[in-house]
Amino acid sequence: MTRRARDHGDALEWARFLFYDEAAFADPRELLSRLGSGQDGLSDEEARLRLGKYGPNIFPSGKRANPAEKLVAQLRNLFNVLLIVASALSFISGWFYGDPGSVRMGLAILGVVVLNAFFSVIQEYRAEKAVQAISRLVPKNAKVVRSGEVREVTVAEVVPGDIIALEEGDRVPADVRLLHAFETSVDNSILTGESEPRRRFATMKRQTINNMTDYQNIVFAGTTLASGIARGLVLATGKLTQFGRIVSISKDIKEPLSRLEKEIDSAGKLNFLVAVLVGGVFFVVANIFVNLSVAESILFAIGVMVSLVPEGFQLTVSLSLALTASVMSRKNVVVKRLSSIETLGSATALCVDKTGTITSGEMMVTKLWTNGEVFEVTGDGYSPEGFVGTAGRRVSRTERPHILALFEVATFCNNAKLNPPSDRISRWSVLGDPTDGAFLVFAGKGDFNVEEALSRNPRIAVIPFDSKRRMMTSMHRTSDRKVVAYCKGAPDEILSKSTRILLEDRHVVLNNTRKAVVARQLEEFAKARANL
Repeated sequence: MTRRARDHGDALEWARFLFYDEAAFADPRELLSRLGSGQDGLSDEEARLRLGKYGPNIFPSGKRANPAEKLVAQLRNLFNVLLIVASALSFISGWFYGDPGSVRMGLAILGVVVLNAFFSVIQEYRAEKAVQAISRLVPKNAKVVRSGEVREVTVAEVVPGDIIALEEGDRVPADVRLLHAFETSVDNSILTGESEPRRRFATMKRQTINNMTDYQNIVFAGTTLASGIARGLVLATGKLTQFGRIVSISKDIKEPLSRLEKEIDSAGKLNFLVAVLVGGVFFVVANIFVNLSVAESILFAIGVMVSLVPEGFQLTVSLSLALTASVMSRKNVVVKRLSSIETLGSATALCVDKTGTITSGEMMVTKLWTNGEVFEVTGDGYSPEGFVGTAGRRVSRTERPHILALFEVATFCNNAKLNPPSDRISRWSVLGDPTDGAFLVFAGKGDFNVEEALSRNPRIAVIPFDSKRRMMTSMHRTSDRKVVAYCKGAPDEILSKSTRILLEDRHVVLNNTRKAVVARQLEEFAKARANL
C-alpha cells in the first residue's frame, strides 16, 4: 500500500480516496500502484494487515432483538395493554371481595395476552430462520490472486487491493474495477431489479454517469457474473460497497404499522374510552342512586369495565392469521409479521417480473434428434430423475452408442454446477447458466458420470461463448494423449463449420442434402416449442 493510502486513518477516508469515477477512468497500472497492489495481487502479510485495518468483508446487519425483547414489544400493542389493565382490575376486584372467580378471570385474560404474544414471536422466529436459510445460499468463497497464485479464500477475507478472478456463475464478493474481461456480462438485478444481464468491459470511454451501474468496467458486490470470465481490482468491501450502503440504510428503517395493526390500535383506543366512560357512569349511578360506598362503587365500575373488554378478540385474530401463515409457508411463502397477511389479502392486483417469480427460471432438455431419430427426455426441472427414451421406454447407450457423443459435448462444453437438495433449498438447483444446467441434467438422465469422464479427459483450454462467434469450445486431453475440441452453439454456426455427421455409427460426409434434413428438424422443434 502506498503512503498516501496509509495516511487515511479509517474506512470512510478510504472510500473517499477510491471515488468510483476516478477508479473507473484511471489507467489500470496507475490504479494498481495507488492501491499498493499489482498483477500478482497482495502478499499474505499485506492482506492480513488490511483485513485488520478495514475489517472483514461482510455486510452490516441490524441489531437482532432477543425473544424477551420481542415478547415485550408485542405486549406494547394497545389492545394488549387494555387487556393487561383489565386483568389487573379483575385481580383487584377479586382480592377486595375475596372472589376467586374474579381472580380466575384475571388469570384467563393474562393468559390470552401471553398466548397471543407468543404466537407472533414464534411466527417472526420461523420467518427469520427461513430468511437465514436463503442467505446461506450465497457462496461463501472467492478466488483471489495472492503472491501471483490464484487461491480460494472466504468472502470475509477479501480486502481492498485484492485481485479477484471471476467466472460465469460467480457471485461478485466486493465492488471490483475490471482489469481483464472476456465476453463478460453481469446480472445487476439485486441492485436495479432488472433481470437482463449487462455487458461489462475492462475499459470504458469517459462519459457522464447518472447511475452507479452505468460504469461499464465496475461490477458491484452481490451481483452475479452471467457469462464470460474476468479479473478485477477490489475497490471497496463490506459496508463501503454500494450494496453495503443500501443495507446500512435499510437496516435503520423502522417498519411502519400495517393497516390491520392500525385498525386494532384504533379499536383498542375506542374500547378503552368507552369502558372508562361507561365505568364512570356506573360509578356515579352506584354511588348516588344506589347509595353504595365509594369503595363499593369503584369495584362495581371496575367490574363493568372488565366486562366491556373483548378478551377473545386478539387471540381469535392471531389464531386466524397464524393458520393462514402456516398454509402459506407450505406453499413456499415466508411471512415475517402476522399482520402482513391481512395486507396481502386485501391486494387486488400483483405486478411482478415473470422470470424467477411466477416461473421457476429453469430449463430442461425435452427432446433430442440424432442419427435420424427423435428421443424423448422425461423428468422435470433440474432433478436427475428421468431417462432418455422412445415410446416411453428407456434407451441404453449400448443400444444407441451415438448418444454418448451428445452426453460428452453436453458435459465437457459446460461451466455450470448442479447442487443437490439440502436443508437450505429443497430442490435441485444450478449455479451458472440455466442452459448449461439443463445439459448436465440431460447427461445425468443417461447415467453419464461427469466426474469420472472429466478425470479421464481433463480440460486444458476453453473459449467461452462469444456473441460474434456464437459458439463455446472446450478442449480436452484424452487418455491416449490426444486433444479433442467439443463445441456447442447456434445451430447455423455449428452446421456451417461441420463437414461430417454421425449416422448409423459411421461418420459420413455432411453434404447439402443432409444439412437440409438437419435444418428441417430444427425448424420442427422450433415450431413445436412456439406452440406450447
